Amino acid sequence: MTPVYDIKESREDKEDKEPFSPIYGEIKITPLKYFYIQADAEWNCYESAWDSHNVELIMWDNRGDRLSVEHRYQRDSKESIYSYLLLNITDKISVYTDYERNLYDNQDIQTGIGVIYKAQCWGLNFFYLDDVDEETFGVSISLYGLGEIGRQLMRGKYEE
Repeated sequence: MTPVYDIKESREDKEDKEPFSPIYGEIKITPLKYFYIQADAEWNCYESAWDSHNVELIMWDNRGDRLSVEHRYQRDSKESIYSYLLLNITDKISVYTDYERNLYDNQDIQTGIGVIYKAQCWGLNFFYLDDVDEETFGVSISLYGLGEIGRQLMRGKYEE
């Protein structure tokens, strides 16, 4: 858990000062070999309420296939369900999809699909992302051990 105290703000001469940051904590539990749960939260001591909290369930197998489902909450902003699925078609080719839906207004936040090609020391990721305001087609190059360089091929705002 990590609370932070802002000394500068505590010395200011104002009534609504809040020198303590929200108290942040996280936990990761692995009850089974291919399954774990992780959660994090921020507690606002001035509001006596959660600023945010997230709980994620993750499953995978020995091939590296992965399924993740997460409940996300941000006070006064959004409450959503996020899911991610990655399937390794071969040892070099994987496909994935992700989806997030806002539970407050029953709107899709984002939907994405992609294909990853992995070579010995590099990889390519071709993806499509449809979020609230725009659709994105992109490609990124991963140099294993060095990082990832991404370039969006097409990015635009589409109106129906």
